[in-house]
Amino acid sequence: MIFQILVISVEEMRGFSISDTPFPTIVINRSDGAFGRIFTLLHEFVHIMLNKVGLCTLKEKDKAHFKIEEFCNAVAGAILVPKIILQNILLVKEHKSIEWEHSELNSLKRMFWASH
Repeated sequence: MIFQILVISVEEMRGFSISDTPFPTIVINRSDGAFGRIFTLLHEFVHIMLNKVGLCTLKEKDKAHFKIEEFCNAVAGAILVPKIILQNILLVKEHKSIEWEHSELNSLKRMFWASH
């Protein structure tokens, strides 16, 4: 099941998931932009596939959970911005520096219809 809520700021919550069967549930924040909601939906779907609760806190005791968060972010990012396509973009091929200008990232963001 997928729900959208309106009453919470994006700074407080973008989404969460509950992987309990028979009705795994994803909740995303309708206040977020469309591309942000798509990323969150994919991220939370990965949580459900891993059967790991998708509720991140910033408490010290939850460090192990951050590895799961990083993995869910990586999978969602790989779905939205496939590596093979990214590597074949002229801007990426010709980029020489480790650092990227904001304008360059915005250009790539527009190509993939991604959020920041």
